[in-house]
Amino acid sequence: MPELADHVEGIGWINASGETGCNRVEPRRLDLQWARNIRDLCKEKNIPFRFSHVSGRERYPDRHLDGVIYNGVPPPMLKSEKTSQEAA
Repeated sequence: MPELADHVEGIGWINASGETGCNRVEPRRLDLQWARNIRDLCKEKNIPFRFSHVSGRERYPDRHLDGVIYNGVPPPMLKSEKTSQEAA
């Protein structure tokens, strides 16, 4: 996934998921290889990765990707980081 790899510098967290369809249309099926590529890129770049769900309208959608639940979250911001972002 070289084109995405060129654009992740400075990103603190990536969340991948399939469509839900918003109860209006049938959601498109998520290409799991796409999610795997994102996961692998995150591991390579040391970016927290979260996988929300595959696809569909289930009330409690499947959150497994290759048998694993990924719950990566960014580290909490330090107070000094929050202050400098608010000033920007």
